[in-house]
Amino acid sequence: MTRIMLVDDDSLVIAGLSAMLLEDDTIQIVGTAQNGQEAIEMVQEVPCDVILMDLRMPNVSGIEATRAIKSLPDPPKILALTTWNTDDMIRDALAAGADGFLLKDASPTELADAIMRVASGAKVLAPAVTDRLITAFTQSGRSHQHARDMLSNLTPLEFEVATCIGEGMKNSDIATERYMSIGNVKACVSRILQKLELDNRVQVATLIHEAQRRD
Repeated sequence: MTRIMLVDDDSLVIAGLSAMLLEDDTIQIVGTAQNGQEAIEMVQEVPCDVILMDLRMPNVSGIEATRAIKSLPDPPKILALTTWNTDDMIRDALAAGADGFLLKDASPTELADAIMRVASGAKVLAPAVTDRLITAFTQSGRSHQHARDMLSNLTPLEFEVATCIGEGMKNSDIATERYMSIGNVKACVSRILQKLELDNRVQVATLIHEAQRRD
């Protein structure tokens, strides 16, 4: 059973999400909050596995709450859920530590699948979000050829691990796939981020996708 918390300042949104998720017997809603401060306080009292976090809220925003919650010991996964699909919003949410970014028009099946994937350790991005990241990456001057040039700095093993990250695999999956220990996978991921001068796995995945893009 995956325990989730819903955080949104719109009570109708919380009601709608609750109605959708209550139909899934693998998901349990353990709490709801209507602003970021409530979420920060509640998560320290009510254990949960995944938080569905609205980003635009009064007082303490979802991005601020995400950053604060991720600084706690053993924090839950956070799936940003919003109607706003802007480059700044995506970048800020991921930089704050969000484990995924989904738009509120996602279907019940897409939402439940995203929750399960995030809970298992995978990173989840809505297709439209992935497209925007790749577009922003390209417009920043990093063409797919430049992405390939960057990846050429990796060793064969590092490139294989980066490709696994691009496929959304978590560390335990990579360890099984590549016959590595979890510790070695973590060390390899750290080297990849350092060599590519990137901050997180989502950026690695975006780089892989851009390198694989055809003209």
